[in-house]
Amino acid sequence: MQTDPITWACERIEARGFDPLTAPEVDRTVMVVVTAQGLIDNGGFAYLFDPGFAVKPDWNWFVTAYRAIGALETADACVQAIELWRQIGDTADFDALDAVAWQRSASNYDWLATWIKSHRCGL
Repeated sequence: MQTDPITWACERIEARGFDPLTAPEVDRTVMVVVTAQGLIDNGGFAYLFDPGFAVKPDWNWFVTAYRAIGALETADACVQAIELWRQIGDTADFDALDAVAWQRSASNYDWLATWIKSHRCGL
């Protein structure tokens, strides 16, 4: 890998054509974490639940992906955010959960990079 592991993996996955409904779990893990963390970093969980996805996601993908890479605090925050969103909807207050995901952002990317290095054969 000449570039960083996350860029390397995303480029390989995108070159094959990524479809979250049919993608292998290893591909979905990378793309879900990159997408979720980017959205959360830019606008919190409210951005994650904004209906801008081309494919309606299974919200459990986010929990599963964060758990797979070892980002357990963010996975738990996702569980709570999903439940809050399902109960309250667009007016839910995610501030406390956003704080967890924002605080763990750099670590989550580090966890993902390490996970990619150990799963690169599957990519």
